[in-house]
Amino acid sequence: MINPKNWKFKKNENGHDAAEYTFRMRDSDLYAMAINEQVEIGIEDLANIAFTNAKNAAPDVRVVKKEYRVVNGHKVIYMEMLGTIQSVKFKYLGYYYSNETGSTQFLAYTGANLVDKYQKDIDVLLNGFSVNQ
Repeated sequence: MINPKNWKFKKNENGHDAAEYTFRMRDSDLYAMAINEQVEIGIEDLANIAFTNAKNAAPDVRVVKKEYRVVNGHKVIYMEMLGTIQSVKFKYLGYYYSNETGSTQFLAYTGANLVDKYQKDIDVLLNGFSVNQ
């Protein structure tokens, strides 16, 4: 659940960005996005596709953590990626999920030097992940 007191969010309607929704934590440099697709993709494949897409934007990106988790009753892959875009070191932390109704990537991101500062907020955001069947 996104707390609107803490987060500004909007539905992406420009059609050029893969993210269906984008989020920004108020008065901070913490961002998030939700990418939803109607196609079912194996979650390992979904995580690999996300890594490949990140590599296109940041050739030095690398996976620094990847594990299975159960969040609100759903098996997801949790993955952290670290890379550089236009001289800015960033870190993406996110959940990857898919079933017969579609696939979701739910990601938080910020400067690599700010992750520790925002870790609690990232955890609260990501662990609010739920699926409407």
